[in-house]
Amino acid sequence: MLGQSGSNQLELFWDVVDGLDRELDSRVDHVLDALDDKEGGGGVTVDTTEEDFMKKVQGIKMGKEELLEVYHTVRPSFFRTRLIFTERIASR
Repeated sequence: MLGQSGSNQLELFWDVVDGLDRELDSRVDHVLDALDDKEGGGGVTVDTTEEDFMKKVQGIKMGKEELLEVYHTVRPSFFRTRLIFTERIASR
């Protein structure tokens, strides 16, 4: 590898990781946009269970595993948002 032009193994690894991250972001955006478009909002909150989420996303053309990956990606961000909000209110 030394002295050769082109990407090294570590750079190639990170290229794959970046590609997977972009794919996940695309799936998350697709699901959240579809939920926003549903009548009544159909949103996901910190209190939404996995079972409730799966009911809300029925009809979205995506595999169950991909939908669960979206759920487990999005849900922690709701907890962080709630924690930050709660801490800010408590500090007043």
